[in-house]
Amino acid sequence: MKMGIFFGNLFWGILLILWGVSLILRGFGINIPLAKVFFAIVIILFGIKLLVGGSFKCTSGRVYKEAKGQFTEYSTVFATQNIDLTHVKPGDKPVKVNVVFSSGRVILPDDVVFDSKLTTVFGSLNTPTKSYSGIADTAQVINPDAVGDKVFMELNTVFGRTEVVVEHVDRPEEAAPADSTSN
Repeated sequence: MKMGIFFGNLFWGILLILWGVSLILRGFGINIPLAKVFFAIVIILFGIKLLVGGSFKCTSGRVYKEAKGQFTEYSTVFATQNIDLTHVKPGDKPVKVNVVFSSGRVILPDDVVFDSKLTTVFGSLNTPTKSYSGIADTAQVINPDAVGDKVFMELNTVFGRTEVVVEHVDRPEEAAPADSTSN
């Protein structure tokens, strides 16, 4: 079993947050056994690791892509990841993106309108026109000036940070249909 979790940002971030909270609470006369709480969190993290499989990586991760019914789903858990959706074309099937205990950068093509349902729970979500933090559940059209059919995107951020960016994509020109009239 890899023990990389103890040398990554997740470990040290949790340790420093707990230490800071315990110092603040101690000033109010509340004493929290920091070692017990920290040990409990480490056990919880290992339990989550067993449930989701794979290894903990704090600076890189995997995008899990699954076709579940009508969605193409991308999930990033305990990682920092770029989720490149520049291959999506107008009228494609819906896309679902989950960023959980992670930092994600979702890259969208500039020639597609995304009708988006955006949800964040104890996290932050930045789109090209608006930012959301804490708890938010809203709808937004991303890249409304593009031409063509919309693509529905559900974007969920839980205990993490997601940035949505729109980039120019050069797509190969599709060949025009041959003229069926003959002289």
